[in-house]
Amino acid sequence: MRQRMEAFRRLIHTQKLYFQIFGSLCLLSIVMLAFFLFYANTAISGEKNTSLHRIRALGLQDKSESLERMMDYLAASMEQTLWTDDFVMALINPDAVNDEVSQRIVKNLASQQAANSMLEKIFFISDRSGILYHSDHYYMPWEYSTEVSVYERHLERAHPEKHPSNQKGNWQVMTWNQKIYLVIDMKTPYYVGSCLLELNQRELEDILKSNLENIEICVYDEDKSPILGTEVDYGELPDEIQNIIYVEQLEQADLTSGATTAYYLQGEHLRWSYFMIPQKQNPTGWFSQLVVLLPVAILSAAFCVFLSWLISKRVYAPIRVLLKNAIEKRSDLELYSETEVFSNQLKETNESRERMNLFLQVMSRDILEQVIRKYVLGKYGDENYIEEALKEIGAESLLHGRYVVICGGYRYLNPERPQIFENTLHNHNLINLVWQMHYENLTLCPVAFSNTNFMIVCCFSEEAASPYIRKIVVTIMEQIKQLVQDQPFEAILSASPISMDIRELRNLWLETREKVLFQQYLDGEVSETGEAEHQMIRKYVQENTKQMLAFALEGDAAAATDKADCIVAQMKHADEKERQAWKQILFEAITDALLELHVPVENIQRLQVENGLTVGQIPEDTDEFARCYRGFCTDMAHMVVTENRKRRYRYVDVAKAYIQEHFNDCDLSLSEISNVAGISASYLSTLFVEVTETTFISYLNQYRVDMAKQMLSASALSASEIGFRCGFHSNQTFYRVFKKFTGMAPNQYREIQKGTNVTTL
Repeated sequence: MRQRMEAFRRLIHTQKLYFQIFGSLCLLSIVMLAFFLFYANTAISGEKNTSLHRIRALGLQDKSESLERMMDYLAASMEQTLWTDDFVMALINPDAVNDEVSQRIVKNLASQQAANSMLEKIFFISDRSGILYHSDHYYMPWEYSTEVSVYERHLERAHPEKHPSNQKGNWQVMTWNQKIYLVIDMKTPYYVGSCLLELNQRELEDILKSNLENIEICVYDEDKSPILGTEVDYGELPDEIQNIIYVEQLEQADLTSGATTAYYLQGEHLRWSYFMIPQKQNPTGWFSQLVVLLPVAILSAAFCVFLSWLISKRVYAPIRVLLKNAIEKRSDLELYSETEVFSNQLKETNESRERMNLFLQVMSRDILEQVIRKYVLGKYGDENYIEEALKEIGAESLLHGRYVVICGGYRYLNPERPQIFENTLHNHNLINLVWQMHYENLTLCPVAFSNTNFMIVCCFSEEAASPYIRKIVVTIMEQIKQLVQDQPFEAILSASPISMDIRELRNLWLETREKVLFQQYLDGEVSETGEAEHQMIRKYVQENTKQMLAFALEGDAAAATDKADCIVAQMKHADEKERQAWKQILFEAITDALLELHVPVENIQRLQVENGLTVGQIPEDTDEFARCYRGFCTDMAHMVVTENRKRRYRYVDVAKAYIQEHFNDCDLSLSEISNVAGISASYLSTLFVEVTETTFISYLNQYRVDMAKQMLSASALSASEIGFRCGFHSNQTFYRVFKKFTGMAPNQYREIQKGTNVTTL
C-alpha cells in the first residue's frame, strides 16, 4: 500500500502540469455546462410561463364572456315568454286580468324556473297594477311581498345615468343581499313592468370553475363585494401572490416570470371584477424532477470529464515529447516536475537568446560601419547609394536628421611606435566604447578606417537646435579624450559643420579628415612625404570640382559658385608652404574637368585669359588667386548652363524635325527619335517636357492633327484615308485623338471649313 501511495505521489509530482490542465478543463467544462443548463432552463421556463400565463388570462376572459352570453340568453328567452297574451294583458290592461289569468302567469313563471337550473326564482311586477307574480305560485301587491326590497333596489338603479355601463339591451344584472338578479324591463315604449330572475350562484360558480384545476376565481360586483367564488375581500390577495397580470394589458405584461401570479379582468358589460388565483402547488413534484435530472446531470458530468481528458491528452502530447528530450539531457534527475525542467530550459533559452541578440547587434554594427566606410571612401559613384543601403539594412532612422562628422586619430606618447596589432586593438576598443555612449535625440555610428584613424557619424533629430548639437559634439570629444587618457596615446579630434543631408557625409569627412591628418603629419604620425599630402589635396579638389560642375549641369549656377567659395576657403586654411600646391592643383583640376565635359579648348582659354588664370601666370597672392579662381568658376558655371540649355534645345529641334519628316509613320516611337538625336529615350522625354511644356506623345498627336486639318480643308480624301496618311494606327484612334484636340469629329470639321469658305466667297 505504501509503495502504491509513493508511486501515485511520484506520478502527481512528475506530471503536475498534466493534472493541472486536466483539472482546469474539467472544472471549466462543468461550469460551462451548468451555465448552459441554467440558461436553457431559464429560456424553456420563460416560454412555458408565457404560454401558461396567456392560457390562464385568455381562459379568464372566456369565462367572463361565457357569463355574459348566458345572461343574454336567459334575458332573451325570458323576454320572449313575457310577451305572451297573459303577460301583455297584465302589463298593458291590468283591469282585464282575473284570477284565471293570474294563475296562468304564475304557473308559466314556475315552469320557466323549473326548466332552467340557472334560476332560483322568478317574479314579475306590473307597474300599472302594482301586482307581483311569483314563481312560487302566488301573486299579490308588490309592497306586501318579501321581494319588495329587491324591487325597490331596482327602482333606485333604474335611472340610466346612475349605472349606464351595466345595461345591455333591456336587461341588467343587480346584486342584493349577496344574491344575483337578472332584471328585464318591459317597455311599450314606456316602462310598464319588470321581471326579476334570481340566479343560482352554484351554477354560476360551476361555469366559472369548469375545466380549471388548482385555480380559484373570485368575482366582485360594482361595489367591490364578493358575489361568486372564494370569499376574499377585494384587494386582499393571499400572501403567496407575487405578481398580478391585467388581462386588458396582456400584450404589455411580463409573461416570462415564474412567480405566483393572479389574473385580473374587468367585465365588459357586467362591470364585474374577476380575480383568478392559482392554488399553492404541492412541493412533492421536486422529487420526480430530481429523479429525471439526476441521470442527465451524471451523464453530462461524465461527458465533460471524458472531453477534458481527451483535450488534455492532445495538448499534453507535445509537452511530453519536449519533457522526454529534456530529461534525456538531464539524466541525473530522479524526481522532477515539468515546471522545474521547463524553467531550466527557459533559462538556457533566454541566455542563448541574449547571446544571439548580442551577436546580431555586433553584426548590424559591422554592416553599418561597412556601408558608411564604402560610401565615404567613394567606392560607390552614386550619391543615392547611402540611402538605398541604409534602407536595405533597416537603418531608415538615419536618413532624416542633422549630421556632424567627428574625425579622429592618435598621437602616441612613446617614441617607439607600437605594432600594427596593438594599434588595431586600441582602435577597436575605442570604437566599442563609442557604441556604448548614449545621448538624447542622438545616434552615434563610429567607423574605423585604419590603425590610427576613425570617424564618428553623429545623427541628431531634425528638431535638435544648433547650440544643443555643438554642445553635445564638444561633450563627446571631451569624453573620448577622457576614455583614452590612461592609454599610451592621445586622441586628435576634429568636428565638421552641421549638415541636413546624409549624402554630404563624404564631403564632411574629407574636410575634417584633412585637419586630423595634417596634425598627425606635424606630430610625425604620418610617415608619408609631401607627395602623399599633395595626393590627398588633389583627391579632395577633384571631388569638389565634380560636384561644382554637377550643379552647373543642373542649371544651378549659384550653387556652383558657392561650391567654389568652399574650395577657396579650404585653401586659405592651408599652410603657406602648401598654398602653391593648392593653386596648381585647383587650376589643373578645373581644366581637366572641363575637358572631360567636351568644352571647346578655345572657350576654356578665353575664360582663363579673362580671369587672369593662364599657364605660367597663376597669381602668387592668395587673395588675388581666390578672386581670379572664383571669377573663372562663375563664368564657367554660366557658360556650362548656357551651353547645356542650347544643347537641350538642339536635341528637341532635331526631334521636331524628325517628327515633321516621319509623322505619317504609324510606328514612329520615342526610342527611334532618341537614337537619331544620340541621347536616351528617358532624357529626350524629359527635355520635351522642359522645352515644349508638353509630353512627346501629346506633341506628336498635335502635329498629326494639324496635318489632318490641312488635308481635310484642302483635299477630297475621306477622313479614314487622311487618318491613315497622318500615321494613326486605326480609324477609331484618329477620330478619338482628333476630337480630343478639336472638340469635333473630322467630318464635322470639314463641313465647318466648307461653310466658312463659301461665306468668304
